[in-house]
Amino acid sequence: METSSNRRVILLLILFFIVLFLRSPSLFQNPRFWAEEGKFYYFSLQEGSYFDALKLIVRGNYQLLTNLMAFLATSVSAKYAAYITTYLSLCVTAIYITFVALLSLQRNWSTALSCFVIIILALNPQGYEIYLTATNIQWVCSASILIVFALDVRGWRPLYVNYIYIFVLISGLTGVCSVMLAPIYLIRGYHLRSEFHLKAGLLLFFSGVFHLIIIYSNTHPERSFSTDVFTLTFPMVLQSIWSPMLGAGVVDDVLGFVANVKQAWIWRGFVYVISLLLAIFIMQTARSDKEDKYLAPMIFLAWIYISMLNVFGSIGDPNALVSGWGGGRYFYLGSVCFVVLLGLAASSGTFVKSTISYLIIIVMLISGINQNYTATWKSWLISGKSWQETVKQCRELRPCEVEAWPGGDDWRFQLKRP
Repeated sequence: METSSNRRVILLLILFFIVLFLRSPSLFQNPRFWAEEGKFYYFSLQEGSYFDALKLIVRGNYQLLTNLMAFLATSVSAKYAAYITTYLSLCVTAIYITFVALLSLQRNWSTALSCFVIIILALNPQGYEIYLTATNIQWVCSASILIVFALDVRGWRPLYVNYIYIFVLISGLTGVCSVMLAPIYLIRGYHLRSEFHLKAGLLLFFSGVFHLIIIYSNTHPERSFSTDVFTLTFPMVLQSIWSPMLGAGVVDDVLGFVANVKQAWIWRGFVYVISLLLAIFIMQTARSDKEDKYLAPMIFLAWIYISMLNVFGSIGDPNALVSGWGGGRYFYLGSVCFVVLLGLAASSGTFVKSTISYLIIIVMLISGINQNYTATWKSWLISGKSWQETVKQCRELRPCEVEAWPGGDDWRFQLKRP
C-alpha cells in the first residue's frame, strides 16, 4: 500500500481504539470474563490440553477462536486470565477495522466519512455485548467476512490474499454467522469471475457443513427455531436500523408506549413500511458502481436473510429480541450491513441522495455519542467487578467459586487454577 493508504489505516485504527476506550474504559483497565467465556470455556479448559481446546463444543456451538483464546488464558495466573481473552479479542477487532479502512480506500470515501463510519461502528448499540469479549468474537468475525466480501483483491500480492484465505477459514470455524455469507460469496465470485470470492465462498461453505454436523450432533434445548414471521423480522428492523439511528433506549421507550396502545399492529405496520422504504432507498443509492452494481443488493440480501436466520437459531426466548438491544449480537451483522450501505450511498456522487445518506450518518453519530453518555441500559454490559478482584477474594483457596459477568447463579463456576 502507498504511504497515504497506510496513514488512513493507522488513523482509523487509532480512532476506533480511542472511541472504544472512551466508551468503556473499565473493560480495558479491569478486564472480565463475559458469561460463557468464564462459565464454560475457561472452566472447561483450566486443566485441559491444546487438543481439548480444539475439540471443545459449548452449548451446541463450535468456536475455534474462542476456544483458543480461553486456552491461552489458562497459561497465565488466574488473576490475569481475563486480560488474555479481552486483548486477544481486541486484536481480532483490529483486523476487522483494518478491512473497513481498506474498503474506505477502495471506494474513495473521504477521510471524514471514513471517520464517521468508524465512530458509528465503535458506538454501535449491538456492539456493547460483542467488543472485548472472546465469547462473542464470532460476531466480529462475521462482520469482517462481510467487509472482505466487499473488497476487490485483484492486484494484491498473493501472500496477502493467502492470509485472507486463512482468516476466512478461521472465521468460518469460529461461528455459524460467518458461514451464512457463503452464498453471496459464491454468487459474487460467479458474477465477477472472481477466483478469490469463489475460493473463499467454498471455504465458508465447507465450514458451514462442519457446523451443521456439530449442531445436529449437539442439540441445545434452549434453541427455539421460531418460525413466527413477526419474531423473525421485527427485531431485525428495530435493532439493525432504528436502534443504531435513534439509540437503543429510545427504541425501548417507543416499544413500551406501543405496548399500551390498543391497535399496536398499526404502529408496527408503519415501522415496517418506513424501514423497508428507507432500506431500499439506501440500497438503490449505493448502487452507483456500474462495474459492481450488484454489490449493494447482495449486502442488502445478506442483511435480511442472515438476521432472520440468527433469530431462527437463537438461544433463549426469541420474543426477548423485540428490543432496542436485547440479544443485540444477533443483529450486529445486519447493523453493519446498514452502515456499509450508507457509506457506499454517501460516496455515490449523486448530490441529493448522497446528502440524505450523510444526514442519516450524522444522526447515527450523534445518537451513538449521546447514548454513550446518557443511556442506562448499557451499564450492566460495561461496568461491574473486575476479574482480578474476584480472584483476589479467593486468596489461596482452590477450588473457589467465582462469577463471570453479568453475575448471578447462572454464571458461577469453580476456579481451580492458582
